[in-house]
Amino acid sequence: TTISLKYSLTLFSVIEFIILLILTSVLLRIILSIVVCILFSSMFFPFIFWYSITQFYIKVNIFPIIIEVIFIISCFIVPREYFIYTNFFFYLILAIFFWYRNDFSLKEWLYNLKSGKEFWKQVVLTAVGFIGAFIITMVLESIFADLNTGMIGLRRNSWISLILFAISTIVLPPIVEEIFFRKNMISFENKAVLIITSLLGMFLYAFEHSLAVWGILLTMIWALPLSISYIKTKNVYVPMTAHFIGNLFGNGIDVVFTVIAMFSK
Repeated sequence: TTISLKYSLTLFSVIEFIILLILTSVLLRIILSIVVCILFSSMFFPFIFWYSITQFYIKVNIFPIIIEVIFIISCFIVPREYFIYTNFFFYLILAIFFWYRNDFSLKEWLYNLKSGKEFWKQVVLTAVGFIGAFIITMVLESIFADLNTGMIGLRRNSWISLILFAISTIVLPPIVEEIFFRKNMISFENKAVLIITSLLGMFLYAFEHSLAVWGILLTMIWALPLSISYIKTKNVYVPMTAHFIGNLFGNGIDVVFTVIAMFSK
C-alpha cells in the first residue's frame, strides 16, 4: 500500500465522498444485476443453479465489503493521526476472517514458494508489472499535479505506529487484498462475468486506498497486473507473492528510512 498525506477534510471532500458512496452503491447494484442477467440467460443450466451461485458470490463478499465501507466512512470521522490504527484493524479483521474461513493457508503458500521455476517465473512477471504500474502512476501524478489523489495517509511518528505501518502496508495487504479483491471477487463463470467482476475488484481495491476519483483511477492501474496474473494463473499465491515483493520494495524502504530518522534524533 502506497501512502500520501495530501488529503484534507473539507466540505468539498465530504460532498465528493458522498457522491462516491452513491456511485459505488449504484455500481454494485448495476454490476450484480448484469451478472445475474448474464448468468440467468444460459439455456443449459436451471434457474435455481445460477441463483445459488449468485447468492453464494454475494455471501462470500458481503462481510469484507461492509468492513471496507466502515473503514472508508471512518476516514471522515476519525482524526487523521489515528488512520494508522483504523487501517491496521481493517487488515487485521479481514485477515482473521479469511483465515477462519480457510480462504488461504500459510502452509499452502509455503508449498507454492517451494514449487519451482514456473511459479517464480509468474511471480517475477507479476512483480515487474506491479512495480511498473506504480511507476506509470507516479508519472501520471506528476503530469497532473494539480489533481487531488485523495490517498489515505498513515502517520508513523512513533515506534508503535511504525510497527503498525509495517504490518499493515507490507505483511497483511498481500494476503487480505489478494484474497478479497482477486480470489473472492473475480468470477470465472464466463467472459462477461470475468470482466465485470475483475473491474469490480479493481474498483474496491482502489476505493480502499483513495477517496478521490483521480486517485481511484490511478490505484486501479496498480491492481491491473495483479488481476491479470490471477486470471492467467488461477493461483492466488502468485499475485500474493508478487504483491508482497512490491510492498516490501516500496514501503520497506520507507520503514528503513523512518527507523534511521528516529535513531538520528
